Amino acid sequence: DIDLSGSGGLVWIKQRDATGNHILIDTVRGGNFYLSSDTTTNQTQDDQLITSFTSTGFVMGSSTKINDTDDEYVSYSFKNQSNFFEALTWTGNGVSGRTVSHNLGSVPGMIIVKNATDSGENWVVYHRGVDGSSPEDYGMRLNGTNARVDESSYWNDTAPTSSAFS
Repeated sequence: DIDLSGSGGLVWIKQRDATGNHILIDTVRGGNFYLSSDTTTNQTQDDQLITSFTSTGFVMGSSTKINDTDDEYVSYSFKNQSNFFEALTWTGNGVSGRTVSHNLGSVPGMIIVKNATDSGENWVVYHRGVDGSSPEDYGMRLNGTNARVDESSYWNDTAPTSSAFS
C-alpha cells in the first residue's frame, strides 16, 4: 500500500540472478525514464518499464530490464513522505553555493544526487555519518568504490537544513 500515484516517490529494481544494472524510476520524470545507480549514464527512456504508478505501488511493463522471462528481481519502493524521503529534480545553474529546496521538514540524513539528463557523471552522496563533525565537507560516489572525498564543490561545505541543501 505505498501510494506512488498520490504521494510520488521512487522505485528501485535489481535483477537478482544475473549482473543487470540497478534500475531507478521516479514519479517526477515518469515511469518511462530510468537511471542506473551503478553507472554514470544519464537517463534512458524505455516506454515499457512502469506503465503506471498506483495507490498501492506500480504496474510493470514488459521491458526486459525489469521483467524478463524466468529471471528473478527485487524491487524497493520509496514513497515521498515527510521526515523520510523525497524524489525531486531541479535545473542546475553552475553557481557555487546554489541551494535546492526540499519538503522533508527535517534535516536529511542522506542525499543522493545525479545529473540525470545530459551528462554521464558520477552519483554523489552526502551522509550525516561520514565524518563526526563536518559531513558536509565530504562526498562519496554511489557508483564507485572510492573513499570519501573532501570536496567543497559537492555540498559547498554547507550543512543541509530542514528546508534546503547546497
